Amino acid sequence: MQIKAMSALLASCVLSACGGSDSNDTETPSQPQPTSNISPTAIFSQPDDIYERGEFVVDASGSNDSDGSISSYSWSIDLGDYTGNNISLSDNGANSTLVVGEIEEDVTVSVNLTVTDNDGATDDYSNAITIHERDVEKLPPMPANSATGLEGTDSDGDGVRDDIEIKVYNLYPLSKDNREVTRKAAQVFQNVLITGNSADDLDDGDASEQLAKLVWCYNLHTDLNSKQERAKIKALVFDTPERLEALEKFKQSRNGTIQKTVESTFSECRLPQN
Repeated sequence: MQIKAMSALLASCVLSACGGSDSNDTETPSQPQPTSNISPTAIFSQPDDIYERGEFVVDASGSNDSDGSISSYSWSIDLGDYTGNNISLSDNGANSTLVVGEIEEDVTVSVNLTVTDNDGATDDYSNAITIHERDVEKLPPMPANSATGLEGTDSDGDGVRDDIEIKVYNLYPLSKDNREVTRKAAQVFQNVLITGNSADDLDDGDASEQLAKLVWCYNLHTDLNSKQERAKIKALVFDTPERLEALEKFKQSRNGTIQKTVESTFSECRLPQN
């Protein structure tokens, strides 16, 4: 019995390790799990109204990275159907500049932004922006009959016949300088037409001086040939027998006078669109 009791005690001790310890039972401390990087958020804003002949800031300072910082901004522009070279986008970090020159009609472009955070993650943002043409909407309507009457129709009262204003725009849709000088020429020739029927020598003399200034204006303020352009506008203004008769009367009133080229100021050479 004593031997059996000892055997049982020994077996129990082996099974329970008799209160001892086993190094293999020691738990390994858990390692911290790496956290996942959160991608940044790209966003930008732009002015509500964007027109030709201007520079507009596209602001991406609202972009953010919740668990770090933004390390770079990359900009691009999709011009869509536009095929000219008067629209561009500069890449200046968080603030880019949309540069617009002369355009013939409203243009919609897509501005694209990619931001990259300090861990290399990226986010994209795009927005369609419509660029508005300024001058077409300012043009008067084409009169039903531009040949009616000596002076024709001048609905906006700027001294230029409505039909000629439209023709001038169509001649130079991408040059504000050429348009404004040519509109001034049209105004001067229209004044010649009106004073041709006048018996006032002072009116004729003023009109003659304005004609002389046109040479200076075209040579200094446009890239156009002065002689050819003046002949072109003259033909547009004096386009009916009645108007040609007024021109002949003006020439007769100036017969025997000498008129040299007259220097003119920048403002005297231009007639801005209303």
